[in-house]
Amino acid sequence: MSHQETKDKLSDAMADALELCSEQWKDLKRTTRKDVVQHCDAFKDKDRKALRTLRSLEDKGLL
Repeated sequence: MSHQETKDKLSDAMADALELCSEQWKDLKRTTRKDVVQHCDAFKDKDRKALRTLRSLEDKGLL
């Protein structure tokens, strides 16, 4: 599966997290699960879900 196909199949929450990571990376900043919880509505008060999402994006080769 191509990189774009993988991105196209992401849930909205995962896509939001990936977008945040991409924006932060442009400024040479790392994205933490706290960043995801703070900036992505789908993860409000869901620290463990944010961490699982970041790990999943990494496993998919998107981070």
